Amino acid sequence: MLYAGLLAVPLLGSALSDARGQHTAWMGWLPLPHLAATDPDLADTLQDIHAWTAWALGGLVLLHASAALWHHWVRRDGVLRAMWPGTTRRAADRPAPPQPASTRFQPRPGPR
Repeated sequence: MLYAGLLAVPLLGSALSDARGQHTAWMGWLPLPHLAATDPDLADTLQDIHAWTAWALGGLVLLHASAALWHHWVRRDGVLRAMWPGTTRRAADRPAPPQPASTRFQPRPGPR
């Protein structure tokens, strides 16, 4: 979803500029292909879609960052430390290996 938003927002912005009649160029010198014809009604629609998509992308980024902080502060499972550049996971941060099936469930002794 994040990658789709990162791709959609600039493409919608470029189409919006084309619909307004303001053709864009990458870094000021490489003209981008025209994605839409000049049309004020289309520009209004694209402006709404572009704005809503940008807000949704911002919300997804906040949700993603919140989930990383939740893993770090609440679950304390080392996920954020493992993703942080230049760090390695310590042995204490690694999850415990799974137990064999025979030790997972041991029935309680009961009346016979």
